Amino acid sequence: MAHTVIDELSEIRNSQSAFDTVWEQTCTISEENGVPQREKQRTKRLPLHLEQFVLSEGRPVEEESPDSKETFRVKVFLPILDHLIVELTRRFAENNDVLCGVSALHPQSENFMDVSLLKPFAEHYACDINSVEVECKLVIKLLQRIEAERKCKIETLLQLVTVLEEYKLAFHELHKLSVIAVTIPSSSSSCERTFSCLRRLKTYLRSKMTNNRLSDLAVLAVERSLANKIDLQRVVDMFDAAHNNRRIRLH
Repeated sequence: MAHTVIDELSEIRNSQSAFDTVWEQTCTISEENGVPQREKQRTKRLPLHLEQFVLSEGRPVEEESPDSKETFRVKVFLPILDHLIVELTRRFAENNDVLCGVSALHPQSENFMDVSLLKPFAEHYACDINSVEVECKLVIKLLQRIEAERKCKIETLLQLVTVLEEYKLAFHELHKLSVIAVTIPSSSSSCERTFSCLRRLKTYLRSKMTNNRLSDLAVLAVERSLANKIDLQRVVDMFDAAHNNRRIRLH
């Protein structure tokens, strides 16, 4: 995946049509928000009475100054792409073996349970390689039997961890690697997206709340997609049924 993104960014960098598309979208957004484009600067030329003299400083620029489109391409578009390509190459090259091992644990991957990819990942976290090889052969049959019995499809890494949790005594090494693979995204970039939620939760009006309540609110804010699926009426019914001595009737 990382190499595909790098190749795609490299093609965009060298494609004039890709830049034209970005420029058209930029102009459209600028017009919708009333942001004027910078006008092309007038070309400065040397005065006629100074053409026969050599000037050490203060010489006007004789070359034509680039227009706003070319300036945007040279000073904004290309530097951003170059920075992205360099950072992706540097970061994913350092952890390439680990990331390949993580991808080999994903049920929808073409290299699912590929021992050659899992071996560097397992060695990095001091797992028993022989046990990993044996467990990889057995876990595929286990997953097929579970899918047939429960009539469900195991398609995500989290579902794989849930299944291995029930059989972690038999698949100890794979369970360990799967838990690590699930944890890695949460400890890198995914957690950074939750920092903006903290300021909305820990306000001055909520400065005295306990840690348990703050933690519960953080879970609801971070896992917003799951929280939106909760049936609020069912929550009210369960809350009402749990306390029969209240004075306020909820129904």
